[in-house]
Amino acid sequence: MDADARALIRQAKKSSGSLAAVEKSKADAPTVLLIGDSHADVLYPALASLAKKQGWSLLATSKWACPWPRVEATQDGVALDCEPMRQEALAAAKRSRPEVVVLASRSIVVRPLQIEGQLVDPGGEGWIEDVVRGSESFLADLRPLVGRIVIVEPLPETTEPMINCLATGAEPIDCSAPAVDQPGTPALESAWREVSDVATVSLDKLICPEGICSAMLDGVPTYRDSDHLTSAFSRRLAPTLDLYLRLYGINLEQGVVEAS
Repeated sequence: MDADARALIRQAKKSSGSLAAVEKSKADAPTVLLIGDSHADVLYPALASLAKKQGWSLLATSKWACPWPRVEATQDGVALDCEPMRQEALAAAKRSRPEVVVLASRSIVVRPLQIEGQLVDPGGEGWIEDVVRGSESFLADLRPLVGRIVIVEPLPETTEPMINCLATGAEPIDCSAPAVDQPGTPALESAWREVSDVATVSLDKLICPEGICSAMLDGVPTYRDSDHLTSAFSRRLAPTLDLYLRLYGINLEQGVVEAS
């Protein structure tokens, strides 16, 4: 690759760093707690930017490949120990009593779950039932500790990483690609929307309008692979994300969630 392509790859791969807490600068500002897997990580730069600008607190607890629902997640056929992450999140909620909790997970629709000793692929028999059970199990522990809960549905993704196309020197518009769903995604989103006392929001129309994901916006690569936003794009997304959430009754600056 030439120097420009290498620089592009470095920009896209740059991590947001540790999910450090953002302390409130306004005495009466709310606290927001972000929980989840790598999709929580990629939303962190946007939420942190808003927190710093608007003066509210942001806490985060995450672990890659670990969904917030209490299910037996796996990677390469091996069960993952994700319960410590959930317990850490509950402990953070108990300490801070956040007005709003934001839950995000995409790993749950891309890796098999271990159910009664068997690996079950997303969308397979018994999979959605286990996810519903696991979701309600964690939410039952979380509800008494927090104000309102917002579930962010899995972020849109593409079949192939658009960054690979950009690295060839192709025009960004030629590297843009349609958003695709992983098996089980529609069933998962439908199930989460039925959960009582929880607001759900899809960011598909915000990130990939009309079902097309742009490879680059204003010189910023949007995705670092097929499903993770770049840190730079996440930060750039902050003002628009704030307006988008407000349209759905989610006002993080005020700690208010009016959406059903």
